[in-house]
Amino acid sequence: MITIEKESLVSGIKNRDEDSYQELFQTYAKLLWVVASGILSSCDGAVQDIEECVSDAFIELWNHPGKYDPARGSLKSYLCRITKNKAIDTWRRKSKEHIISLDDYAVVQSAEIPSEDDFFDIKDYSVLYNSIRELQEPMREIIVRHYFHNEKPAQIAKRLGLPQKEIENRLYRGKRKLQKALSGLGEINK
Repeated sequence: MITIEKESLVSGIKNRDEDSYQELFQTYAKLLWVVASGILSSCDGAVQDIEECVSDAFIELWNHPGKYDPARGSLKSYLCRITKNKAIDTWRRKSKEHIISLDDYAVVQSAEIPSEDDFFDIKDYSVLYNSIRELQEPMREIIVRHYFHNEKPAQIAKRLGLPQKEIENRLYRGKRKLQKALSGLGEINK
């Protein structure tokens, strides 16, 4: 049941009363920040994205106050849902923007090979590059993120929305495929 104070707040919002929105902002801005940061904290430029999601939630309510139905839930849960959806949309957009192209990481022949415990011992970097290009997605992206960008399996899992164990397994299998292909013992897509 909505209290008289909350009824006046809901009424003020539906009438686009700026004082009601100010009160609403002061009451829920921190909560909405927490909701958005739970989803976007690992993204580049997270603070700006979080602020944008929180602002967008209040703007959404301002532009479409009739969409809020008190019978379906509290104003608090409605704003949280809007913020969560906006944060998920932002996360998805940012994830797509950060897909790594191997063409961006082509290295000249004289460049040193990135190593993690002497990951590969080859002299011609282009062989490694071409072998990685032949890997299927998402294994290719996982290999590049881990060995070229030094991302941990947990970070990669979060970015790609996959379980960490799957990332670790794909790293292991990908490393084995590359070693096999680079040593001339087999085909890379087996």
